[in-house]
Amino acid sequence: MKTFDDEFRERYTRLHNVLLEWTSFEVGKDHGLSELLEMIAKKRRHIHVYGNGGSYAQAEHFVAELLGRFEGGNLVRHPASVLGDATILTALHNDLEACWKGPACILDARGETGDLLVVLSTSGTSKSVVELCRLAMAKGIHSILLTGEHTPYDDDTRAQADFELEVPSTNTATIQEVHQVMLHALAAVIKGASCEPS
Repeated sequence: MKTFDDEFRERYTRLHNVLLEWTSFEVGKDHGLSELLEMIAKKRRHIHVYGNGGSYAQAEHFVAELLGRFEGGNLVRHPASVLGDATILTALHNDLEACWKGPACILDARGETGDLLVVLSTSGTSKSVVELCRLAMAKGIHSILLTGEHTPYDDDTRAQADFELEVPSTNTATIQEVHQVMLHALAAVIKGASCEPS
């Protein structure tokens, strides 16, 4: 049986290696992501966030960072919400008989052109995520997808977003750990830009 120390070191090493692989490939290639985040922050556009399962918990955490005092810094609250009120989702599930459509119905009602959708999905292929990204594109809502490595087999079923931050791993836990680092980086840029004079 592995000890806690062995398990922690193994996971830390795996996370470290994936982060190094991702940054060595992606650094300097954000292709306008920083500019989009700055514009969203300065114009106080609403940020809609969604994920399934563990990714939903991360979505809630990200919204809390945007609304609270991230890293002890400013308390500028950026308008943000998770697409997943339990009462609304269960009512929509009952009405639509397809629970995966619920988050898109909420975005359709609340989202406006120029807003931002941040979606977390380790696979990038869940129906709810694919539908959210499709709707965002149709409504002129900017979108960022945080996901894991994909194969050519899922090209036809994978969500499409303006910016796709793909973790080079198929291990769910590792992908979620890297997503947490990415979310903190996104929060830092948004909160930082919110404090700067327009």
